[in-house]
Amino acid sequence: MSRAIFVTLTLVLAAADRAGAQSLFGAGGLGTPVQAVDARARGLGGIAAGLFGPTLFPSDPAGAAAVVLPAATASLLPTWVHSDLGGEGSDGQTTRFPLVAVAYPVSPASVVSVSYGAFLDMRWTLRQSGTELFGSSEVAVEDQFQSEGGVATFKLGWAQRLTPSLAVGASAGVYTGSLMRTFARAVGAGTAETPVDSISRRGDWSLTGRVLTLGANWDPTPIVRIAGSVTWSSDLDAAPAEGSATQTRGKFRLPIEVVAGASARLTPQITTSAGFSWADWSSTDRDVSDGNAGVAWSAALGLEVRGLIGSSPLRLGYRRSQLPFGIEGEAPSEGALTGGLGLTLLEVEGTPLARMDFALERGSRQATRLEESFWRAAFTIFLSGR
Repeated sequence: MSRAIFVTLTLVLAAADRAGAQSLFGAGGLGTPVQAVDARARGLGGIAAGLFGPTLFPSDPAGAAAVVLPAATASLLPTWVHSDLGGEGSDGQTTRFPLVAVAYPVSPASVVSVSYGAFLDMRWTLRQSGTELFGSSEVAVEDQFQSEGGVATFKLGWAQRLTPSLAVGASAGVYTGSLMRTFARAVGAGTAETPVDSISRRGDWSLTGRVLTLGANWDPTPIVRIAGSVTWSSDLDAAPAEGSATQTRGKFRLPIEVVAGASARLTPQITTSAGFSWADWSSTDRDVSDGNAGVAWSAALGLEVRGLIGSSPLRLGYRRSQLPFGIEGEAPSEGALTGGLGLTLLEVEGTPLARMDFALERGSRQATRLEESFWRAAFTIFLSGR
């Protein structure tokens, strides 16, 4: 998997007539980043650290310190995308499990956790129709570039409460995933003197790497929580999969990511939250395409109100982001309005043992001639008990 492949795909994106994908913004680099958070966080704009209560996010290992009973959570994330490239529209849909995690308190102050979280989505499709000259004759051709795959993290975490107001956490694990890239050219009718065969080329890779996250949660007062984490990653190694026709091997630099978040209880019924993340992908630019990778950041604001719909919390949020891989030299921007609702299914002595959360996002992405709008739903189940 060489840098030339990514350069070619970027040029094709600029000239494509039709396209279909989960997100075409993943075509210019390693893919589209995916937040490994639950529906509660998504309803608040996608805040990945600093929420009250127990959280099992890979980006906030200290959040598991609030787990008092063995717990497990799983999230479902269906997404619908409409892409418009130079006036040509297409639709795509996908469903993924961005977060599955379990936590077990080994002492009143110590919690061990295991999580599987999404990291990069590499699914997209580009199509281009036209004619090619074969000898002195022209024939109709349709080219299709297709990418299938993604990268996730598998991490083992430890959270330790040092004082009633301070907790620290660490998690370590591996990146795991796969990637299949296909190029197919269908040759149609034309005036060529000799028949021209259609062609197809395919490459398969396994993707591996190492990841380490350190974080802390601090409650300076009973109504305020501040949290942050730093994630270090090794190079992402792309090795030809067993039985693959390609022998090309690649390494891609992954950035250090910084995540911060905070929450404040304004009243017993109203809580506000804010979050921020930052990662500089510029070093990855040498591995993908010139002038394509840059700084990715995301800022989110959220509001949670109780008492409007019984005991169920109602959530609203807004997120503004910049994606790491540009299109034609321009960094894609993303904006999204979010909302959500939480339902407590079982509670014992004030401790929720079964909870379900829902969220809905309406957002858009844009860079040069490529625009995308999307709807994204999220469903999370959280179970706790002995």
